[in-house]
Amino acid sequence: KKKKKKKKKKKKKFKKFECRKAHPIRFRHTPTGIPQGSPISPILYLVYNADLIENCGNGVTSSGWVDDACFMVKGDSERETTRKLRLACQKADQWAKTHASVFDPKKYALVHFVNTKEVDPEYTALNLQGHTVTATRTAERYLGYWLDPSLDFQHHRETAVAKAGVSLQALRSLAGSTWGSSLAAMRRIYQAVIIPQLLFGVSAWYQPMLANKVKTRTIGQPFVAIQKRAACLISGAFRTTAAEALNIELHLPPITITMNRIVKETALRLRTGPAFAVPPTMLRRRPVDEREWSGWSPMEAQAWKTGGCLTTPPETLARDWESRKAFVQAPWQAPPEVTIEDRETAMNHHNKTLLKNSQERPLILYTDGSGIEGKIGAAAIVNPEKEYAHSQMGDEETSTVYAAELRAIEMALALALQSTEPWTAPAKNGLVIFTDSQAALKALRRPRMPSGQAYLAGCLDLIQRLACTRGTQTELRWIPAHQGVTGNEIVDRHAKEAAQEPKGSQNPHNRNIRLAAAAKRRIRGEAKIEWEKLWTSEKTSRPTKRLIEVPTRKTLAYWSGLRKATTSILMQLRTGRIGLRAYLNRINRRDSARCDCDLGNQTVNHILLECPLLQNERKWMRNALSDRGVALRRDNLLERLEARTIVAEFVVRTGLLDQFQAVDPVALGMGEGDETE
Repeated sequence: KKKKKKKKKKKKKFKKFECRKAHPIRFRHTPTGIPQGSPISPILYLVYNADLIENCGNGVTSSGWVDDACFMVKGDSERETTRKLRLACQKADQWAKTHASVFDPKKYALVHFVNTKEVDPEYTALNLQGHTVTATRTAERYLGYWLDPSLDFQHHRETAVAKAGVSLQALRSLAGSTWGSSLAAMRRIYQAVIIPQLLFGVSAWYQPMLANKVKTRTIGQPFVAIQKRAACLISGAFRTTAAEALNIELHLPPITITMNRIVKETALRLRTGPAFAVPPTMLRRRPVDEREWSGWSPMEAQAWKTGGCLTTPPETLARDWESRKAFVQAPWQAPPEVTIEDRETAMNHHNKTLLKNSQERPLILYTDGSGIEGKIGAAAIVNPEKEYAHSQMGDEETSTVYAAELRAIEMALALALQSTEPWTAPAKNGLVIFTDSQAALKALRRPRMPSGQAYLAGCLDLIQRLACTRGTQTELRWIPAHQGVTGNEIVDRHAKEAAQEPKGSQNPHNRNIRLAAAAKRRIRGEAKIEWEKLWTSEKTSRPTKRLIEVPTRKTLAYWSGLRKATTSILMQLRTGRIGLRAYLNRINRRDSARCDCDLGNQTVNHILLECPLLQNERKWMRNALSDRGVALRRDNLLERLEARTIVAEFVVRTGLLDQFQAVDPVALGMGEGDETE
């Protein structure tokens, strides 16, 4: 009876469901879409967009990032390219129907890149179903780049400069010459926000190797002007102050040097990235006639043209660049056993391992990498010294000590795996490798994409093979250097000997690979030398040149912790561009340069050390300086850290600078939270 009742209820419900009356039915909420800001979002988009990007037909190069897609085709005429694009768009529409997606034709953009040496541009429109896409004559934006038909990027540069100008205006709300954020904070904001805006995509539109000096200077001038405005805002200096002097004081490399450095580092990053992503023109030199027809591509010039950052330095054995993958170990694989302890614990464990009896003691090896006289070497030895291996890694132009440390560990693992000598017998109890490089051990514990990844991958592969083929468990341990450990001292000597081996010596362990880290260090060194030469030849910043001989980051220590008004006063004193009569007369803002004392012109040196009208203020300054052990001399007043706030307060007390008359005394001196001088 109960079963019959249940059946009747179900039947009644079903009839009610089928009737014409509306009844709300709630289904469980199923979230769709992609989470904003989540690391998984771009991965999901790669899966979602895969068919759209990969199946657009032969002769179509496609790219995409999230919801922006781009089709590129080439042909002998605009008629041919538009026909290919039309077919690609038809396939894209078919993809959209099966993926619950809709394209907005209003957002379509068409650009014809025409080689004007061969034909004149016609700006042919693209006719699609119910919509016509007009070819642009100015520029269209794709992934932050403004692409124009001639690919001279003039529109992109103008847009970047305008955007940076807007950001500078916003920066003005944070500080003036007598109030606001400190020099260090403003400098940090400029480098973190405005520089990336200004130089976005610089490797595409700034190529000093492919243009004459006049054109390069013309392209760079608006960017130089932006940095000059920013430097004045950061420092509180006069607008008439030389840009070179402000760059030195704030340790901001000239913007053109920064641009050139970024271009070279971009080429280096592409060349040493995953092999499948390296542009073909960086791997293969094109015929001369082909280059004359189309010109050098930006990255191609860095690889093959004289002076390019990827060309092989003279007398360098390493010819092959390293290639780095996104990962060298699957996420589900356990990392090798790495132990880094404090100095005392590490030494105690090492000594206990050595004291184990022969039945329990594992196979012990020591490794080391060394750099000496600009050359790099690596070595590995078995304890006691029954077997060793060493490798000449090249010089600082192509390799690093960090890579040598990894190479040494790789050689140690290879010794343990490949040797059939009796000394390998203890390996049945495990393998312990002692190294004094924490950087190498941390890289093995958490493999990433560093320069020298080839050696990192080699280590991980050998550890896996030892475990699979011989059942040997490998342990990597840190040991402090130069602590009297015999094995460590011996391997250090072998590494130094390997570094000093003659170039070209026959050694089966030698691996000559050009590393990105070494090349990047060379690029930055060249940029530093170029800045030094530029500063040496500078003739408009004599007051600053007397204080700072070469560009150095140590200059920033002088400005550390100072409030904005103090910074502005000191910057004007150090550069000589200040509201005193001598300078104002030079720029036609005063009729006379003479001081009221009539004993000389009203210069920085005169008011600090000579003017009798300021005797009382100078007496106060002398006493304050004396309390801090500073003598009253010009070089002390403008260079010593102890004198900074005293000199600034002296200038305010004189009342000579109208700009600082209304400054609250609290706005002078050191910033809150900084230690007093």
